[in-house]
Amino acid sequence: MTLAEQVIMIILAVTLALFLILAIILVIKLMKVVNNVRDITESTKKIAANVEETTAHLKTITSPIAIINSIKGLVDKIKNRANKKEEYGEEE
Repeated sequence: MTLAEQVIMIILAVTLALFLILAIILVIKLMKVVNNVRDITESTKKIAANVEETTAHLKTITSPIAIINSIKGLVDKIKNRANKKEEYGEEE
């Protein structure tokens, strides 16, 4: 081998080694990112499950409250009509 071939061979070997080291570093960083994304998705799944649980619980609570408020509104209207009739002296 001539000197030029040896220099080219050394340059190629060094370049290949640098690319190999960079590829290893990139794979390690990519694995860390994938693990972080996995953790984030798991925590968002837990949060979504908690939100669903809370809304289901609120739905069971708000249904009776809505019914009670509707009944209370009707009773208030009836009382207001009775009070108005008394004010104007109307009889039933």
